[in-house]
Amino acid sequence: VWLGQLQWLQRFEESGLELLVRGSAQLALDPLLPFERFSVGGYYSVRGYRENQLVRDNGFSFGLDARLPLRRTPAGRTLLRAGPFVDVGRSWNQGREVTEGKKTLASIGVAVTWWPWPWLRAEFSYGARLVDIDRPENTALQDHGIDFRLFATAW
Repeated sequence: VWLGQLQWLQRFEESGLELLVRGSAQLALDPLLPFERFSVGGYYSVRGYRENQLVRDNGFSFGLDARLPLRRTPAGRTLLRAGPFVDVGRSWNQGREVTEGKKTLASIGVAVTWWPWPWLRAEFSYGARLVDIDRPENTALQDHGIDFRLFATAW
């Protein structure tokens, strides 16, 4: 199995605009055990879809974010940031007859990050699905493209 990840961030000082490019890929020569497979969907791969929407032997995900600070402290620390994103991912099985269901997920959306205190960060994103998939009967916010995360730093 080969697994690779890439992340690049470019910040433009005058405007504060940040461009983030991120990607991951996994290629397997043989069928894998379930816990070794590549996951596509959710906050860390293709937003707008349920976490682990597709779990297969091989796959890739790619994301592009533009982040613009909307509010800063007098010292220059960002308090509120927002911007559009586009995510895409694809997965397939190795050495099996057929990969059932959708193979590709894609979304566009907007993400907002708020720092009420330096040690607390809240992130909200909405991803509009570009590839339709079947939804379960009991849907959660994730099934409607909504994701919320709260991060706290202890020290």
